[in-house]
Amino acid sequence: MNNYNILLKNLLDIVNTHEFTLTEDDVLNLLKIRHRWPFNKCLPHSKSELFYNGVPPVITISQWRQNYWGSYYDASGIFLYDQWKKAYDLGFTTILSDILDLTEELRDLDQKMYALSGASMDANFYFSKGSEDHRVSFDAHMHDYDVIVKMIYGKCLWKIGDEFVEMEDNTALIPAGTPHYVVQSKSKKLSLTINLH
Repeated sequence: MNNYNILLKNLLDIVNTHEFTLTEDDVLNLLKIRHRWPFNKCLPHSKSELFYNGVPPVITISQWRQNYWGSYYDASGIFLYDQWKKAYDLGFTTILSDILDLTEELRDLDQKMYALSGASMDANFYFSKGSEDHRVSFDAHMHDYDVIVKMIYGKCLWKIGDEFVEMEDNTALIPAGTPHYVVQSKSKKLSLTINLH
């Protein structure tokens, strides 16, 4: 086993055994911190915005195969919780970027991963009430880096490569170059994705 594979196995173990107590109400309350989620269209406010080419830190997956954030920010880039909450209540999946500083549990996980890898990680939440009427994921896509996914609460069905994987209170590795997407998410869920790039 080479050094990267050992590191990857150890990171998976850390993420898999890390305990989370986050609830839907906790995440909703974090989203009410208006100045935590700014969107500066000229300069990235975080490493995630820089990585995602100026995409703001809170977006939803629309029915039109693209990210949406148009009405979620005012002219000065301040997040408008009530505007976003309408989409959440309708069942659209929300992506929260650069989230490893939000809670003590997340900061602890970040420190454990840093101690092992010597690098800060890029992580997102995928947050949803669930839906049978709306897209719950991007279409099948792949990355040129490995991704670790951990279900914090809820349940959903993924397709990773040629396999269907039920995610509920577990962790999965999506190897670089592997097509993947969420097939079904009918109930409330929060998942953590860690992008190893």
